[in-house]
Order: sequence, then C-alpha cells, then structure tokens
Amino acid sequence: MEKINLLTIDQESKLTTYKDKWLNKIFKYELYNSVTKESVILKIKELYKFCNLKDPLVLLVDSPMACQIAANIIQVWAQVWAQVRAQVRDQVRNQVGDQVGEQVGAQVWAQVGAQVGEQVGAQVGEQVGAQVGEQVRNQVWDQVWDQVRDQVRDQVGDQVGE
Repeated sequence: MEKINLLTIDQESKLTTYKDKWLNKIFKYELYNSVTKESVILKIKELYKFCNLKDPLVLLVDSPMACQIAANIIQVWAQVWAQVRAQVRDQVRNQVGDQVGEQVGAQVWAQVGAQVGEQVGAQVGEQVGAQVGEQVRNQVWDQVWDQVRDQVRDQVGDQVGE
C-alpha cells in the first residue's frame, strides 16, 4: 500500500460533509433529544463489555465543572473508604487475634498440661514405685532377716548353752 500525500478533488469536496456529520453527532442539540440517561449508561456498559472489562460506575453530570467536582468527591471518598477499611481490618485483626490467641493458648496449655501430667505421672509413678518397692523390700528383708537371725542365734545359743 502506498502512502497518500494528497487528497483528490472529490475527496476534498466530501471533507466538509463528513466533518459536519460527525460534529453534528456531538454538538447538535436535536440529537440529544433521543438520548436518555439509561441509553447512555447502556452504551457505556456495552463498550466496557466489548473490551472485556467489568461494568463501571457511571456518573452523568451536566458540565465540566460538575465533572471536576464529582472527580474530587470520588477521590476524597476513596481516601476515606481506604482509611475506614484499614481501621476496620486492624480492629478485627486485633480482636480476633486476641480472642483466638487466648482460646488457643488456653486449649493448648490444657492439653499439654494433661498430657505432660499423665506422662510424667506415669513415669514418676513407675520409677518411684519401683524404687520405693525395692527399698521397702530391702529394708523389710534386712529387718526380718536380722530378727530371724537374732532369734535363731538366741534360741540356738540358749539350747546349746543349757
């Protein structure tokens, strides 16, 4: 394809017609009589859908100044919303964190205490029971043996000595 550097006389004569056609679509009031807010919103949403975008929030205003005011209000609203969202998020995080922390901590310590108590109790019970049992057996055996030996010696000594 070749680049066009000059228009033909026929093309130049049609320029005014095309220009007026498109300018009238924008600036002629008669065209606005058929335009409604609903049709504008519908066309904007169709355009966004065609571009595979989410539906926008559409604000219709009647002047450039109203557009600037709306833009400023939306900007301030967005900042306030961000602050409120951050405060709510922090507050919920703190409250839920505190509650969950306390509950989980209490449950964990209760379970750990019960398990450790059972395990330590069983181990200590076995060890102490075995040691005490052995010591008692040894002491009783020693005492009984000493008494039996003494009695046998005394009796044998008495009988032999008579």
